[in-house]
Amino acid sequence: MNVRGINLELFEYAGAERRSWDSPPGAAGSFCLLFQTPNPDRVIARLYNENATVRPIEHPINGYEVALPSGIHLAIQHKPVERLLGAVALGRYDFAKAQHELTSTLAFGQDEAITAFGATGYLFSSKHGLPLAVLHGSSPSPRPANSDVGGHHVAFHADDVDQAVNFFRSITGYSTLGEPETITDGPIAGDRWVYLNSPFGLQLEIINMPDGALPYEKDAAALRTPIAIGAFS
Repeated sequence: MNVRGINLELFEYAGAERRSWDSPPGAAGSFCLLFQTPNPDRVIARLYNENATVRPIEHPINGYEVALPSGIHLAIQHKPVERLLGAVALGRYDFAKAQHELTSTLAFGQDEAITAFGATGYLFSSKHGLPLAVLHGSSPSPRPANSDVGGHHVAFHADDVDQAVNFFRSITGYSTLGEPETITDGPIAGDRWVYLNSPFGLQLEIINMPDGALPYEKDAAALRTPIAIGAFS
């Protein structure tokens, strides 16, 4: 899905190992979307018709906290510029480690302070791609696996997936989950990817989707944001 410039992937898993977590949004291990807009009430008027659970918020930022029927949590905040952000919440130790890794190994800059669902943190951005909000989780919670309900990961584009893998394997704390794989059939044939564990408790993905060459693009009414600009999943 292309959600206001963010490439958001939704997965459905089946099998005995799939688990459900009751972690509240803002707890360590959770994920939410943060929508900043000059007119939160306009957005809320539509969500009421979608059977969403809506909670008004006045402090520290005026807006709403929303639980969508899909299970996705959405923080809508009053800001002068409209944008949508992905936000991950980490425990205290992982949050401090993420600050270090994002600003050193991954070459992000630490920008403005961010708050959502009772958790505070920072927005991290780089010269390429979309910014990522990282929150200091408000309470401890087990991190869901990718195949669990509520599972999530962050994807980064690489011009050369194999070269990127070699780079991360040379750094303590990063480990790949198998070898890079190229999808050979179906709507995203040509996609090369691999999952990666990080030293700060967040699963990453290194991915290369050749723009304009994926089979689904031929007849699709909507296209993803070019992967070289940014991807969040």
